[in-house]
Amino acid sequence: KVIEACNLDFVKNPILFMPNTKKGKGTGHFRRCLSLAEELNGFLFLDFNNKTELPEHFEKLLETSNVWDENLIFGKENLKKLAENQSEKPFSLVILDSFVTSKEKADFASKLGKVLSLDDGQENLEILSKINFLLDIIPSSKLKRNPNWKNCDFILKPQNKKTEKVSKIKTGLISIGGEDPAGFTNLLKIALGKLGIKTTTVDVENPIPNLKEELYKYDLILTHYGFTAFEAKAAGSKVILVATTKLHKTLAKSEGFICLEKKDLKNLKKLKEIIEILESENSQNQNDRNPQHN
Repeated sequence: KVIEACNLDFVKNPILFMPNTKKGKGTGHFRRCLSLAEELNGFLFLDFNNKTELPEHFEKLLETSNVWDENLIFGKENLKKLAENQSEKPFSLVILDSFVTSKEKADFASKLGKVLSLDDGQENLEILSKINFLLDIIPSSKLKRNPNWKNCDFILKPQNKKTEKVSKIKTGLISIGGEDPAGFTNLLKIALGKLGIKTTTVDVENPIPNLKEELYKYDLILTHYGFTAFEAKAAGSKVILVATTKLHKTLAKSEGFICLEKKDLKNLKKLKEIIEILESENSQNQNDRNPQHN
């Protein structure tokens, strides 16, 4: 049994996931790496000294996961020790989910194994030279660099989907990430409440496990540009995005989503008109000019 275990693929070819855990970057990068580490029995690097330093939203996600404690690596010093104690690089593959990979992170990761980066917004060629493979999954703005592979099919579609098209919006789900520093959640809740739409919110205090498979239960999903937006379209719900950053607004509009700024949420007349437009559309998606993202 010991020999059989030693010959398992994830033992012979260990994978390390390094998500962005910086404050203000939400939980999306962490959730994606956590899910992949769970599925592939990979190691997960957390840029905190120990478990007690974990922010509450990361701690709760870890508690509900099946990642072994032995596969959690805290702090760069522990990772450095692991690398120093081996004659070869300790990992077959290091997967970065950084949003934009810094020079320091690229240098550090390249010393641990071959590096693959997901949806990397980095354009500096010197930094990119440390990365072996660029994989773009979610549609992004026009970057001055080309990925090794771009494939939107890696966005996992929900199995649960609406059986009928939404003709009247009565319920809404608000999911603006794990942090929502701009306070969009409360503004949306107040505005939709005034329009008679019953809302449910997803945040650190009120998480919904396996959110992707629960989206179909709601007529309208309100979120920012990211995986949830595409999952909601695939589930058959109507979608409105909010501009949490200028980049998120640009990306949302480039993919045909309706995107609202903070000031728009105080304009009930405009919001009501948008709701009515969504209700009157024959298509589930507000803009079907991107069939490749169906």
